[in-house]
Amino acid sequence: MNPSSNGSDENLANPKPRRSATLPLTIVAIILVVAPFLAWYGTWFGRALSDKEMDEYLVDEKHPRHIQHAIAQIADRIEHKDQNAVRWYPQIVLLSASSTMEFRQEAAWVMGLDNASNEFHIALVKLLTDLEPIVRRNAALSLVRFGD
Repeated sequence: MNPSSNGSDENLANPKPRRSATLPLTIVAIILVVAPFLAWYGTWFGRALSDKEMDEYLVDEKHPRHIQHAIAQIADRIEHKDQNAVRWYPQIVLLSASSTMEFRQEAAWVMGLDNASNEFHIALVKLLTDLEPIVRRNAALSLVRFGD
């Protein structure tokens, strides 16, 4: 052994194991991808709901976004001439009288998609006197489709 080496040959032969930073970086990368995806997916109204989910979402007052998701899905069904959408018309009319402005606003918009529904027509006329201008606006625009 060379006296000037001070045992450095031993260090080369038996290097200390280094901690790999790969696992923590991988976890951070996954979180950076998954977290925004879950946030987006949780607020996206494009996911189709089953009839059972629609029934549950329309009465889920703990999660207002569920109600809004269901309203958007009913609108899609009406636009695609799905005759099954009629089963939720009474809930849409009830939402048009909700204390939550966003529900009234969306209900007014959806009711304009079926200008053959007399119950929608009656509810829209009532919404013309709503305290919120955006609700009155949506009701008026929907009534145009009824020929009013």
